Parts: sequence; structure tokens; C-alpha cells
Amino acid sequence: MDCKSFEEKISFYIDDMLDEAEKDELELHLKKCNKCRILFENINSIVNYAKDCEEIELPEDFNEKLKTRLKEVEKPRSYKNRFKILSMIAATFLVVIISISIFTSNNSKIEESSMYYTKEAAIDAQMPKRSRISQPKLDRAKVSSYNDSNGMNTDKGNVKQDKLEKRKIINEAYIELDIEDYDKVFNEIIDYVKSLGGFIEDSEVEHQNSDFKERKEPLKRGYLRIRIPSDKFEDAIKYIDGLGIIKRKSLTGRDVTQQYYDIENRVKNLKIQEERLREILRKAEKVEDILMIENELRRVRTEIDQNTSTLKKWDNLVSLATINVRLNEVETLNKRIKNVDKNIFEKSKEGFITTINNIINLFEKTIVFLITISPIIILIFILFMIAYFLYKKKH
Repeated sequence: MDCKSFEEKISFYIDDMLDEAEKDELELHLKKCNKCRILFENINSIVNYAKDCEEIELPEDFNEKLKTRLKEVEKPRSYKNRFKILSMIAATFLVVIISISIFTSNNSKIEESSMYYTKEAAIDAQMPKRSRISQPKLDRAKVSSYNDSNGMNTDKGNVKQDKLEKRKIINEAYIELDIEDYDKVFNEIIDYVKSLGGFIEDSEVEHQNSDFKERKEPLKRGYLRIRIPSDKFEDAIKYIDGLGIIKRKSLTGRDVTQQYYDIENRVKNLKIQEERLREILRKAEKVEDILMIENELRRVRTEIDQNTSTLKKWDNLVSLATINVRLNEVETLNKRIKNVDKNIFEKSKEGFITTINNIINLFEKTIVFLITISPIIILIFILFMIAYFLYKKKH
């Protein structure tokens, strides 16, 4: 017998479960093998010690507590499994939402582009075809040399630095004031504007309904459009601010420097072009060429007049600032207790109706939203039930 066989049968030997032949063989091995003999003595001493110990009765609820403890030990694993399942459901839901969003956006873009091209095609079909007019061939070398000699500038966006230093700013303001004496303030504004070298471009006055019966005349409100030199703009604003209580005020300054000098250069180039066309017209011999050049001259002349008119308008707005003043005459500028509005119940009724309508609109939008996303909700529910049944089947 070898040591491995001895180790397998040692427990049966101690419990007296071997036949005589096996016992003799095992005892013979014990006499020869010192290692197995030590192992046998240790195991035998443990068994004898266990026999001498008193038996302890287990509590009646030991089995229940053991099962509960085992379940608690297994809970972390179940939580991990549930977390994995919920993560899979959330990932599936996210993929579905992204796919639907991409599909919807792509369809909308395709529809918009198709509608756009359809409209463009319809417009092109309705537009009358323009016949090309053959222009007389001009000597480009002569035109170029003529333009260079006359200093014609063909760069539209090129504005010289010295001109940019002379800024073209259109200043405009709006001021609304509460005042006690309309006529007095109105006359003061007129006198002040005249002293600055300006003028009243427009004005109007009207009577307003007054709740103060003891006043002989009804309260007034009016409007003035004042034009003053631009360098006096800030002084005029400060003066008007001090005439009453400011209810509203706004200041604007529009810089048209770049546009102004671009149009100015454009006018210069058009005038040079006009002179060149007149020179060509004097040399033209064919009737067709003469008519064509005259048409071009009319176009150039019209464009010169339009641009010149724009420059004059801007010169006027830049040199003279505009101040719009709204005057509201009040009984007194001191604070007083406001009278109770007679229509308070009507306003309360309107507010109540508005609130009810808002609630109804919110309810309708909620219903429409739920119906719209119902396919997604159904899909999520199906995926959840599949995951739930798989989980139950696994456990």
C-alpha cells in the first residue's frame, strides 16, 4: 500500500469500516511509514477529542436564520445582475431615441431641400427669358489707359485712411418726459433749439383724458422732432433731461463712414464712365450702337442721381442730429395714491379666463405629446418585459 491509498482509507479505518485484509494491509503500512503514522496519530487524537466534547443543541430557528443569511450574501450579486439588465434597457432606449431623431431630421431635411428645388424650378419656369444684347466691341487697351490717366478707381471697397478719420455718425435720440406745464416746457425747448442753431422739424399736441375735475383745462401730451447741430447733441440731451421726469430714453449712433465713402467713390467712377460713354457716342456711326450707348448712359445717369441723393441725405443726417421728444403733462410730479381702477372686476375675469385657457392648452399639448411618443413607449415596454422574463427565467 502506498501513502496516497493510506490517506484515502484512514478515515474508514478509524471508523472501523474496513475488512480484515484491508486492516492488516493498512497496519503493516503504519509500521513501515513514519509519515503516515504521524498523520494517523494526529487524526485519531482529534477524533477522540471530539468524542469527549458535549453535544450542543441548535436553536429551533437556526435553519431560518441560515437561509436569511445566505440570501443576504447573495444580494450583491442579484443587485449587479439587475443593474446590468437596467443598463441594457437604458442603452437600448437611448439607441432607439437617437435612431428616430436622426431618421426624422434626415427626412425633414430631404423634404425641405426637395421643396426648395421644386420652388426654384417653378420660379425659373415662370421667369421670362432675357435676350442678350450684343454690345459694341470697345478697345479695352484705350479704356484702361483712359481710366488710368483720369485716376478712375475700380476697387469698390478701398477707402483711404484720411477719409476714415472724418467719421460719418448719424446721432438720434428718443426721450419721454412727464411734465407739469406743457406750454412752458414746449416754449423753453423751442427757444433753446433756436439758440443752438437748430429747428423744430415736426410737432403735434393733443388733449388727454383727465381724472382731475378741478382742473380748468384738460392735460396735454405732445411730440417734437428736433434737429440740431451734431456737435451740440450731448448738451441738448442734458438740457432736455432736466425739464421733467424721464420715463423712457434711448440713444443711437449709426456709423455710415464706410458706406458713405464707398458710394462717393462709386459716383466718381460712374461720372468717369459717363464721360467715356459720351466720347464713344460721338464716334459711333451705326444706329444700333448709338441706341445701345444711349441706354447705357441713361442707366449710368440714373445710378449717379440715386447715389448722389443718398449722399445728400446722409450729409443732412450727419450734420444735424435728431432728437424725438415725447411730453406727457401730469397734474403733479409728486407720488400719489393711485385710484382704484373701475374695471378691476373685468380685468380679474379676463385673467381668470386666460389662466383656464392656458391650463386647457397645456392639457391638450400633453395629450398630443403622449400620443406622439406612444410608439416609443410601447417599444420600451416590450423591451422591458422581455428583459424581465429573461431575468426571472435565469433565476
